[in-house]
Amino acid sequence: MPRGTRSSRLRAITNDVLQVLQLESRQNLLVGNRVRTGEGLSGGQKKRVNVGIELAACPTILFLDEPTSGLDATASLMIVQQLKRMARLGVTIVMVIHQPRYDLFTLLDDVLLLGTLEDKGGRMAYMGPTVQAKSHFEHLGLQMPEHLSQFGPQPFYKV
Repeated sequence: MPRGTRSSRLRAITNDVLQVLQLESRQNLLVGNRVRTGEGLSGGQKKRVNVGIELAACPTILFLDEPTSGLDATASLMIVQQLKRMARLGVTIVMVIHQPRYDLFTLLDDVLLLGTLEDKGGRMAYMGPTVQAKSHFEHLGLQMPEHLSQFGPQPFYKV
């Protein structure tokens, strides 16, 4: 925030960020205060605090490097759902994410998939809407093995 931003504006931005990231109930806790009080933030909440710090600057683009790494399935899903919510509010979200589960993968609007070292040497294998990725690979003659179809495209793509 620029110097001289009114405190009422700062409070409004803070409250908006807390609401979007679903951290209102944790707003009065000190990060890393678990030792003294027995209360603290979970790993997922700490990730959301880090995202919130960036959001407080009201960016138009947010770059994230592995925002779900080290989180359990529930926390990972919550982070990606909240990033999706921010994207709907007009923030462009660009993130590097390795091996997302299918439920996370389907939340992404557009993807850039890189080939494995064996086939494309890390070069672009697909870029475009997530919902069109499967048909793209089918058009190239690649079929998802039937036994993997129940898991969605993720194990097939090796994203």
